[in-house]
Amino acid sequence: MNDPVSESLERFQEKDMTVKVCRLLLETIPTAPNFVFYRDLKGAWRRMAPDQSGEIPASMLKAVQSQPVIRTLWVGDKLDIEDAILASYTGASNILHWFTSGRSERHDFEANRPQAIDAVLKILGVSFMTNELFRGSVKEKISQLITLPAGREMVLYLCTAEIALPFFSGVAEGGWDFASRHLQGVMAEGESKFGQVMGEKATGDLKEMLGGMNNLLGQTMADVKEHLGPLVSKLDSAMPKILNITGSGTGMMATALDALPVWRFLGGRLAAEASALCAVDSATL
Repeated sequence: MNDPVSESLERFQEKDMTVKVCRLLLETIPTAPNFVFYRDLKGAWRRMAPDQSGEIPASMLKAVQSQPVIRTLWVGDKLDIEDAILASYTGASNILHWFTSGRSERHDFEANRPQAIDAVLKILGVSFMTNELFRGSVKEKISQLITLPAGREMVLYLCTAEIALPFFSGVAEGGWDFASRHLQGVMAEGESKFGQVMGEKATGDLKEMLGGMNNLLGQTMADVKEHLGPLVSKLDSAMPKILNITGSGTGMMATALDALPVWRFLGGRLAAEASALCAVDSATL
């Protein structure tokens, strides 16, 4: 099918490291939705409407061609491209940087300012996608985001891979309150970098959404914080096997940087399920 969402989904196979890393991370968090891999629109439709049968609705096929969906996919791509300004690390490399640098070492926001800015960029990216894909008030848009399994997965990945693991010691002690205070210190720089790609108006339009997103991240981080211990243990035992690497930390980092477009993967799933939600809503009118 010649549409941008199908093309995005088809880039990934279940054996890809990107998929394995996302599965590992999400399956460690008890409140995460059951991880379901799919490579086409039918998979997204079945996930959102398991009781429905037959062909994909015309309203979903129309939604996947819409400008909000196209812009969502574009932002997901940008979040994974180092030379496109919006990212200095991919989410997967954040995990591996933490994994290979020694968990006893304290990683604070002041010592790792670029990583803090990167976390702000990811928060802005998720806020932008949410603002684009859904309609209504900020509260209604965020409610629709977390209605989607892919939306909950994205928010959990953001809290875990982009914030909790890179700044493990501080977040384990202080949770979102700790993280939020320090991220606010680099918010202006993050917004400036985001605006260089998306335009200053796009950043300004997110002010209200960022307030709602802050509340959502606070609630999610409270849940993630409770499971950081088991998550650390599982990463310790499973990550080298998943990545099929037994060599140096440098080799692991290189693999992550070269091979794991996590935000492209998550963005494609979010766009697909948001399009399916449009079709479900249309059918109930």
